[in-house]
Amino acid sequence: MVAGPDTGFLRRARFQDLIDALRAAGYRCLLPAARDGAVVFAEAQTPDHLPCGVIDRQAPGQYRLEAGPAQRWFAWSNGPQALKPLVFPAQETLWTARRDDEGLVFAAVPVDAPPTAVIGVRACDLAALRLQEQHFGAGADAGFAARRAGLLLVGVACSEPATTCFCASTGDGP
Repeated sequence: MVAGPDTGFLRRARFQDLIDALRAAGYRCLLPAARDGAVVFAEAQTPDHLPCGVIDRQAPGQYRLEAGPAQRWFAWSNGPQALKPLVFPAQETLWTARRDDEGLVFAAVPVDAPPTAVIGVRACDLAALRLQEQHFGAGADAGFAARRAGLLLVGVACSEPATTCFCASTGDGP
């Protein structure tokens, strides 16, 4: 897949091969997409949905997308969406209850954790996930552990941090 061990990058012409290999292995693929004026992760089967020639302008209380270098992918800073919703859903049923002749019977709800590949993860997202793993991994939260186990992450390096970025604080700058 990778152009070679000494190059350190995946050639654009082989990007579809990566997506195809992940899908063949049973992963749903999330890639960055421009939606509602922001770059967010969305399910995709081709790299055609990647914002090409897009940059972002961020400042406290501001976020907007603008035209950037033509034909350049991943030219924006980290968007407003993080990995957290993939390991901690906004809403989750943990158990159900029903009444029988003996009283209430409680049952745990199995965790729905489909294998998910996220392409375009930034170093600050990985740093945040590491902190979550320290607190919620190792059996502390079964739902987190199941969703994290099914998560495959493909990182990209930031070329230009936004003024709102805190990568220096996490020790993983661009």
